[in-house]
Amino acid sequence: MRVCVFSVMDSPALAKCFLNLPNPDVMRNPIDIDWLQENQFEDLDLNNRRADQMRTYPIRNISGQPIIHYQYDPDDQNKMNWKIAIPQGLLENMVKWFHEVLGHAGESRVYDSIRARYYHPQLKSTVQNYI
Repeated sequence: MRVCVFSVMDSPALAKCFLNLPNPDVMRNPIDIDWLQENQFEDLDLNNRRADQMRTYPIRNISGQPIIHYQYDPDDQNKMNWKIAIPQGLLENMVKWFHEVLGHAGESRVYDSIRARYYHPQLKSTVQNYI
């Protein structure tokens, strides 16, 4: 008996259908680490918050890139209790991108999905205004 294994990833057209990723020519992936870093270090507001609250906005390396993070409680000993700080210039793009990737999900699902790993003080209001 012959067993044939087929993956959705074997067919680019089928993978595109199932993955539901926005067209990269139209919408760049806002969680691309290089683009995220570039936008973080150009964001004056984020850098001012970091300068005022260095323990709340530490820099951690992800894939060799220094990325600004947010930690609600800097004294928390749980090393996994942090989120990537979203630069203002990517906030709306991130909401749009997650909304599309999640199959045009509603406000709660988009907000919860983003806030699980990312932080911006205006995230909730941006999601509410977009959806």
